[in-house]
Amino acid sequence: MGVEAVDGPARETRVTGLGTRGVIAGRPIRGVLFDLDGTLADTDDTAINQAAARLGGLQRFFPGRDARPFLRRLLMAAEGPMNWTLTQFDRVHLDDEVFRLNAFQRRLFGHRQREEMALIPGVDAALRHISAAYQVALVTTRDHETALHVVETHGLGACFHAIVSRSDVMYLKPNPEPVLLAAKRLGLAPADCVMVGDTVVDIRAGRAAGARTVGVLCGFGTRRELSRADVILESTADLAELL
Repeated sequence: MGVEAVDGPARETRVTGLGTRGVIAGRPIRGVLFDLDGTLADTDDTAINQAAARLGGLQRFFPGRDARPFLRRLLMAAEGPMNWTLTQFDRVHLDDEVFRLNAFQRRLFGHRQREEMALIPGVDAALRHISAAYQVALVTTRDHETALHVVETHGLGACFHAIVSRSDVMYLKPNPEPVLLAAKRLGLAPADCVMVGDTVVDIRAGRAAGARTVGVLCGFGTRRELSRADVILESTADLAELL
């Protein structure tokens, strides 16, 4: 399955087994909170590959003549500051204008649109399995319309009991507000939930909210970057086996 339990600050020794099914870091899980991009939908690697392709011959100046590792690190480093910047625009009610400009830029450069967002292999079945036994929420920095469109396009509307988008909160991840709101909408305590994501921003938000965390390697994050998660999975599809 490709699962690794990881040390956290509250544990003194490395966990070698996964323990009881449905229990993460010693806490029974009742709610599962999913990030969207790179966690459920295969968008992150596509964006990196497209950006690298546009560099063309300039890739010869990068180690191994491949710009993708550099671009991935750049995007990972920018995610937290970018979310903070968007939060500041939101506070002065300019966030919609910023996102409209971003959407125009993405169309101009041919980035994948929401209609083209494919699910990560195995996620469909995993979501149906998990939602039959747990409360499930989507926690995304995307707008509500796009998040809902992706969910409904793939016939997964019944799998989600709540959606928290950027329009629902003042502060974006890594601030815990989106995670706290998702838990509240599910009627659960944050400690009864697990935040599942592919970046350190997702893990930081989950930990700050008091939730358990699962890092997945099917998006941007590397094993080292996600090392503060309670559990690391090769793919989100593996979560059904864990829970």
